[in-house]
Amino acid sequence: MVRQSRGRRWARQGLNLWRAGGWGRVLLGLVPLLVMLPHALGIVQYGTVTRLEQQVHDVMLMHGRAPATLDERIVIVDVDEQSLQQHGRWPWSRSVLATLSEELLQRQQVAVLGYDVLFAEPERDDTLPRVSEWLRSQRQSGPVLDEQLKQLAERFDRDGELVRALQGQPVVLGYYYSNRPPVLETGSLTPPLHIKPQPGDPEVYPRVPLMQGYAGSLPALARAVGHGGFINAEIDSDGVLRSIPLVARRLEEGRTAYYPALALEMLMLALQVDTARLVPLQPEGLPPQQRLIGIELEQDGRSFLVPTVAGGRFLVPFRSGSGVPGGRYRYVSAKDVLDGRLAEGELRHKLVLVGTTAPGLRDLRATPVSTAYPGVEVHASVLSAMLDGDFLQSPDYSRGYAAVAMMLAVGLLLVVLARTGMVGALLWSLGMAAVFVVFHLELFIREGLMLPLASILLTILLTYVLHTSFGFFVERRTKRQLVELFGHYVPTELVARMATHPEQYTTQAVSRELTVMFCDLQQFTSLSESMDPESLQALLNDIFNRMADVIGPNHGTIDKYMGDCVMVFWGAPVADEAHAWHAVKTAIELRAMMHGYNQERRAAGLPAIGASIGINTGLMSVGDMGSEMRRSYTVIGDAVNLAARLEPLARTYGVPMVVGEQTVQQVAQCHWQWLDRIRVSGKAQAVNIYVPFTDGSELDAGQQRELGLWHQFRQDYLAQDWKRCDALLVQLQALAPRRVLYRLYRERIDDFLARPPAADWDGVTLQTLKKSADVIYLTEDAG
Repeated sequence: MVRQSRGRRWARQGLNLWRAGGWGRVLLGLVPLLVMLPHALGIVQYGTVTRLEQQVHDVMLMHGRAPATLDERIVIVDVDEQSLQQHGRWPWSRSVLATLSEELLQRQQVAVLGYDVLFAEPERDDTLPRVSEWLRSQRQSGPVLDEQLKQLAERFDRDGELVRALQGQPVVLGYYYSNRPPVLETGSLTPPLHIKPQPGDPEVYPRVPLMQGYAGSLPALARAVGHGGFINAEIDSDGVLRSIPLVARRLEEGRTAYYPALALEMLMLALQVDTARLVPLQPEGLPPQQRLIGIELEQDGRSFLVPTVAGGRFLVPFRSGSGVPGGRYRYVSAKDVLDGRLAEGELRHKLVLVGTTAPGLRDLRATPVSTAYPGVEVHASVLSAMLDGDFLQSPDYSRGYAAVAMMLAVGLLLVVLARTGMVGALLWSLGMAAVFVVFHLELFIREGLMLPLASILLTILLTYVLHTSFGFFVERRTKRQLVELFGHYVPTELVARMATHPEQYTTQAVSRELTVMFCDLQQFTSLSESMDPESLQALLNDIFNRMADVIGPNHGTIDKYMGDCVMVFWGAPVADEAHAWHAVKTAIELRAMMHGYNQERRAAGLPAIGASIGINTGLMSVGDMGSEMRRSYTVIGDAVNLAARLEPLARTYGVPMVVGEQTVQQVAQCHWQWLDRIRVSGKAQAVNIYVPFTDGSELDAGQQRELGLWHQFRQDYLAQDWKRCDALLVQLQALAPRRVLYRLYRERIDDFLARPPAADWDGVTLQTLKKSADVIYLTEDAG
C-alpha cells in the first residue's frame, strides 16, 4: 500500500473531524474572532478592551523605552512652593513676571521662552483709582496734577511692564481652548500656522479638534509677542494623559485656520520655521474625512515629519517619572531666577518652559509613568521628542493589522488545539501570545510603533478558554465512552492518545494495512508440567507484564493471550505510519528483555525460557468482532494467518524471529538476512522470509563479510549451482559454526548434490520442512 503524504493525512483527519461532529469545536473557536473583529475594525468599541489596550500601552512605555537621560537643551523654570512662599500666592503680579522674563531673556539669553501660563485678563490694581478719587475729593486738580497722575498710571501699569519685557523677544505664550458651553472668547489669539499645502491636500481635517471658545492672551501682549500655542492635553477614558493635540482648527471668515500646540510653536521658533504642511493619509484621492497623519516642517530646504495619530494627536513618549527625581529635565526654581542666583548666561541657548509643580495650582496630571505629572513637563517631553525625532506612532494600518493578526491566530489555534491535549493547548496558546508580545515590543523599541496588542491577546485567551471548556464539558462524555469501548483492547497510553480525538475512532470493522506479531514461549509446556498452578500463573504474569512494558511504548495493541503466546498488532486503532518498524523494534527489544530475564533465572538456578516470533505486514480487517456474549477488538485475514505460520519457523531456522517480505520492504533501519522462499499450506503464492542480521546498528567487518557471502549463496542457490553453494557454506560455517541456519542449508545442499531437484524448481520450500527436535533457539544465543 502506498503511504499517503502528511498533507493528505491531515486533510483526511480534518474531514473525519468535521463528519464526526468536530465542527462544533470549530464554530465555538470562531466565537472570539466574531466578537473581537468589530472592535478591531473600529465598528464598535468595547470599553474593557480599550482600557486593556491603554494599560498595555502604559506597560510598554514604562518598560520598553530607553533609560531616562538628562536633556540639557530644555530647562523648566518651576513656580514651586518655595517661590510661592517668597512672592505670594498665584497669580503673581505681572511686574514679577516681567522681572522673571527679563532675567531669562536678557541676562540668561535663553533661545526660546515658553509660558505654560495664561495671560487672559488684565491685572487689577485699584490703588491708583483710589488715589485719584481722594485727590479730587480734596478739590485738587490742574495740569500738573494730571501729568503726575498720568506718570503714576504708567508706573502702575503692570501689564504694560510685561509687554515691554516681552516685546520682540523669542517668546511663546500659552493659551487654552474649550468647546464647552457657554462658549467664551477671552483675550486674543496669536497668529495661526502658516500652512503651505500641496495640490490635493484637503483644507479641512474633521477629526482635528475644533477650537470654538478660548482663553487667549491680552491683546497688547499677543501683538507684542506674535507667537503662541495652546496648552490643552488629551485625557483618555481612564483619566490618564497619553497624548496632546498637536494642532487645533478654527473657523475664521469662512475658512479653516490651524493653531499649533505650545511645544510645536516653540520648536518652529527655535528652528526658525515659519511654514508647515498638514500631511493627509495616503493614498491621494480619499474623501476629506481622511485623517491627519503628520505635520511637515521645512528648514533650509530640508523637511521633516512630525507624525500624529487620529485627531491630530501626538503620543507623548514618556521615559521616566516627573520632576527632579525623574532625571529627565533640569528644574530651576523661579525663586532662584528672581533672586539672581544663576550665573550669567548659565541658561544660554536653552529652551525654557515656565510652569508650576505646586499641587495647589492644579497643573498635575495622571500619566502612564506618574499619577502627578506636571503639565509643563508634558510640553517639555513633546518638545524633546520632536527635537530627537523620537516618535510613537499608531499607523493607519493598525486596525487592518489587528484584524488579520486575530484571524491568523484563531486559524492556527483551531488547527493546532484540535490536535493537542490540555497541556499542549496551554503551551501553544502561551507560546503564540509570547510571540505577539515579543514582536510588538520589538516594533515598539525599534520603530516606536504602537500596534493593538490587548485585543489580539484577549482573542487568543478566549479561544483557548472555549477550546478547553469544550474539551472538558462536551468531550468528557465522548472520552468516557471511548475508554469504555477500547479500554479492554488497547494499552492505557494509547487510550490516552485516542482520547484527544475520540471522534476519529470506532470499533466498526475496516480494511487497513497493519503489522501483526505472534510471540510464543519455547518449551513452556514441559516446564509448566513441573509447576503448581499458582507458580505457573505467577510466571506467566511476570513474563507478560515485562512484554507489555516493551510493547506499550512501541505503540502496539495487544490483541490476546493464547496460553503461552501473545498476539500484537500495530496501526490500529491509532494510525501509525511506521507500524512495520515498530513491530520489528518491539521484537528486537523483546529479545533483549528475555536475555536479561534469563540471566535472572540462571542466577536463581532456574532453566532459561526461549521465545520465537513471527511478524508479517499486509491488508487485514480490524474491528470489534465476536458474539453478543463475548467480543474482541482483533484483526483477521491472510496476512494474520501468515504471521501465525511464520512464528514456529523461527525454531526451524534457529533464529529469534521470522519476518515476512512486506514488512522487510518497509523497514530500512535494519540489515536483513534472507532465510528462505516458502509456500505455506493452503496458499499457492510463495513468500520470502527474513531475519534481522543486526538490531539496527552498523555492521562490523566480520558481519559485512558474512552477509556478503550469504547474499552470494542465495544467488547461487536459486541458480542451482550446488557446488558453488557448498563452497560458500564452508566459509560461512567457519565464520559462524553455531549458526543453525547454515547447518540446515548444509543438510539441504548435501541432499541436492545427491538428488538434484527438477529442472523447473523455483527455489520454493514447502512449510513442512524437516525439523530437528534438539534445535531450540534461546534468545540469549548469539548465533
